[in-house]
Amino acid sequence: MASQFDPGQTILTLLYQQGEGMETIAQVRATSQEQLGYLTLLGGSAVIQENTLAVILGDMVERTQRLGVMHLIAEVDHKHPLLEKMKFCGFTVSAWQDIWKLGDQVSNSSSLESAGEWCPLAEVDWWQVTQLLQANIPPISQITDLPARFRSRFWVCHKAERIIAFADVRSGPHGIWIHPLFDPEVSRVGDLLCDLTQCLPARLSRPMYLSIRSYQSWLFRSIEMMNADYNSHQAILVKHLASYVKEFKTTELMQIDKRKAKPSQPITPCRISNH
Repeated sequence: MASQFDPGQTILTLLYQQGEGMETIAQVRATSQEQLGYLTLLGGSAVIQENTLAVILGDMVERTQRLGVMHLIAEVDHKHPLLEKMKFCGFTVSAWQDIWKLGDQVSNSSSLESAGEWCPLAEVDWWQVTQLLQANIPPISQITDLPARFRSRFWVCHKAERIIAFADVRSGPHGIWIHPLFDPEVSRVGDLLCDLTQCLPARLSRPMYLSIRSYQSWLFRSIEMMNADYNSHQAILVKHLASYVKEFKTTELMQIDKRKAKPSQPITPCRISNH
């Protein structure tokens, strides 16, 4: 069953029968423009065995390839038994993330000096943001963490006409998810995060969650000083898929004409004499 919410996103939900009274449900959110698929749900009425998991993931890979997906991404808790099973099925760890739940009243500094100014990312600044992300995201994590194109949900922090921080903000009916990245030279990270939470529009009473990747672990100390509750430690898994070929087509090789070009005018020998 597939539901099309917008032209760039497809939700694929699959139900598998393992046996009598044993069912497994899986869901993939695919974005064809970025060629990424996100495994958002995998569970059932019983523990998924390793051989059953291999069959389910194999079927999901085949179906997501037809949607133009090149990389399948999953987020799994570090204590979950599926983590090692999915590694055995071809998934590799791209990065680790730690998640905090921000309190309703996020503490803020009383300093009068502004640490930076947050605003939605303007498309004209996309090139500068790409440079910031490429310089701070390790190559092994760029498949999952480096955005392929500009999105309206992106926020940036400016200081002295320079972008010092970036945040991918996703909003839903049950909460707000913030995935920031800071330049290593930035100070007062806690103040900047507090300013960002106050800038977000239409927060209402929804909780906010903060996702920090392992390559930005130097931010942990600043977050611990905020009014935030530690939630979980997760692995970011990725499985690289082969390109799906819909049909084969044979073509003939171009034949090279070895004939020499004829001169347009007759060539006559020219004799030069010295007088």
